[in-house]
Amino acid sequence: MKIRSLPLLTLILTVFSLISCDSKTTMIEGENLTIEKVRLGITNAPPSWLALIADEMNFFEKNGLDVNVMSFKSGKRALNGLFAGEVDIATTSEGPIVFNSMRRKDFSVFVTIGSSSNDNIIVAARDRGIKSPEDLEGKHIATQGKSSSHFYMHLFLLQNDLSKYMVKRSFMKVEELPHALYSKKVDAISTREPFYSEAMSLLGDNAIAFEAPGLYLKSFELVGFNDYLTKNNSIQIKILKSLLDAESFLKNNEAETIKLLSNRLSISKQHIKKSLITLNLSVRLEQSLILNMEDEARWIITNKLEKNTRMPNFLNYISTKALMRVKPDAVSIISQN
Repeated sequence: MKIRSLPLLTLILTVFSLISCDSKTTMIEGENLTIEKVRLGITNAPPSWLALIADEMNFFEKNGLDVNVMSFKSGKRALNGLFAGEVDIATTSEGPIVFNSMRRKDFSVFVTIGSSSNDNIIVAARDRGIKSPEDLEGKHIATQGKSSSHFYMHLFLLQNDLSKYMVKRSFMKVEELPHALYSKKVDAISTREPFYSEAMSLLGDNAIAFEAPGLYLKSFELVGFNDYLTKNNSIQIKILKSLLDAESFLKNNEAETIKLLSNRLSISKQHIKKSLITLNLSVRLEQSLILNMEDEARWIITNKLEKNTRMPNFLNYISTKALMRVKPDAVSIISQN
């Protein structure tokens, strides 16, 4: 069968159309960038705010990412979303990372995006006879189990000479904590923003907050499956560049950032400004992360919160490759990959 030739112009247009349909390359700010898709699980916790800023300011798009953002109430649930296949990358605090390192070895941290030494707070009700931390003895305290808030509650009780046997403890979803306190199901809660502000608003003058700056350095990391990170180094690099853009934006536009976060989180500008004072929102991988995870692992093992009683080698859960390429001086951790 003889194939008839297409007119030259038609042929050129057809070929161009096919190339355009298959191409994933586009022009962004004068550069040819391959647009890559990624599903990102985020949370509203203050140490993770760089991710929110990057999303709000379209820095992910600027750096060649088509990001499908999925919001979770906590880092613990964001990490579970990763394990369930709902997202490709999750933001979570080191607490859930440590708990899951006792069970599995198929995931890694590739960057820390923020930390705070005053993120977690105990909120109690005055009308339950609570005026000082010592008054928590015999009272009912709730928190989100197997989380950073759980670990903070443990440290806070120890600091005030209260063992876990001297209080009644219960565990519930993080978003249930403020109303549980308000409805008198519990006497106090261990929580963080935005649930701290919610609890304070619900209780009004009846609320009392116990802060312990420096007691616990909580950090937030980005985590992915090892196979995914190995195959998608370019996506990690684009995420890191976007977060560095967010870091720079925060440093140079604090007032605008406060307004942006206030609108996004439905939290007052005053609370945002106060939180930023104790926050270190920066892109890095530091040795302190390893030390913190080892401390939490010892707590888990001592209290038999997991079946595994062997200390993990947390170097096996850190991947420095992408950050070393983007910003090597931000890496002070000695890793194996």
